[in-house]
Amino acid sequence: MSPLPNPVTNKVILKNYNTPATIAGVAPSLDYRFALDKTEIDAVSLTDKLTFSRSATCAFTDSGGNLALAGANVPRFIHDSTTKESLGLLRESGSTNLIRRSTEFNVSPWTTSGVIVTPNSAIAPDGTLTAESLQSTSSNGYIQQTRVTTVATNTTRVFSVYLRADTSVSLSVQMSLTEYFNFGSITTRSMTANVTTEWQRFSLTYSVPGNQFGGGARFITPRIGGSNSFTTGEKVYAWGFQDEGGSTATSFIRTEGSSVSRVETALIDGTGVLTGNYTLVEDPVGCASVSGSDIVINLGYIAKRVMVFPVSLTSEQITAIRSVM
Repeated sequence: MSPLPNPVTNKVILKNYNTPATIAGVAPSLDYRFALDKTEIDAVSLTDKLTFSRSATCAFTDSGGNLALAGANVPRFIHDSTTKESLGLLRESGSTNLIRRSTEFNVSPWTTSGVIVTPNSAIAPDGTLTAESLQSTSSNGYIQQTRVTTVATNTTRVFSVYLRADTSVSLSVQMSLTEYFNFGSITTRSMTANVTTEWQRFSLTYSVPGNQFGGGARFITPRIGGSNSFTTGEKVYAWGFQDEGGSTATSFIRTEGSSVSRVETALIDGTGVLTGNYTLVEDPVGCASVSGSDIVINLGYIAKRVMVFPVSLTSEQITAIRSVM
C-alpha cells in the first residue's frame, strides 16, 4: 500500500503496518496482526499457520462491545466494551468451573426453597434467551447447589454470577463450606448483591482453610438468596454461575452436566521462518516465544501483533518497532 500524504502538512504518513519494515530495513517474513486487522469473525484466515485449541466454551467481548460465547477451539479476538476497539487474541490461563449446570438453575443439582425458577425467560448477557428468572415466594427464598468435593485446603476460590432485575433489589450471594465426614461447619461467606436493571457480574472470594474437623472431603454450597434477603414476590434474573480457583473471576466457562476445564494452546508454525538470523518482535512484550519450530502465543496475554524479521535487529530497532505496533 502506498504511503498517504497528510492533507494539512502534505507530509508523507506511513501506516503502522508499513513502519516496522521501514525501521527494520526489511519486511517481516511473518506478521500476525491480531488487533489491527483481525476480529472474531476472521478466525478462519488464521488457519494457515496458527493452530489453536481450547477445551471449553468461554465468554469474550465481541466487535460490538457485547459479551458473547466462543465455542471450543474457536479463538477469541476481544474488543473494548466501550470503544469497541479491537484489542487482540485473548490467551487465558487454565481454569475449571466446578459448578454443574452453570446457566440452568431449574435442573438438578440446583435445588430451591421458596423460589420459583422459570427457565429461558430473559435475554442473557450473551444475547441468547437463556437467562432464568428467580422469583421468591418467601422472605427467605433461595436456590443452591450442594456438592461433595475434595478442594485443596489453604487455597483461595471465587464464585461469580451475572444478575439483573426488572426493579432494583438487594439479595445475598453465599458460600458455605462443611467437612463431609464429621459435618463440621467450617465457614460461610456472603455478600450483598445490589442488583439493578442492567446485567452485572458479582463475585465472592473465599479461602478454603485446612482440615478442622478431620474430614477429607467437603460440602460446598453456593447460594443465591437466603438470610432473609429475598423479599416475597421479588424477582431477579440469573445466568453464568462459576466457581473456580484463584481470587479473581476469569472469563465465564459454560457447563451443562459436569465441571468443565479451560485449557488453551496457540502455536504458529515457524517452519521456513525461524531460520538463520531471525528476530521475533511481539506486542505486548512477552506475549510470544519460540519453542523449537513453533512460535507459542503465551498464556496470560492479549496478543496484539507477532512478527518475525529475517535479520538480526538491534535492541534499539526492536524498541522502535514495538512503539509503532
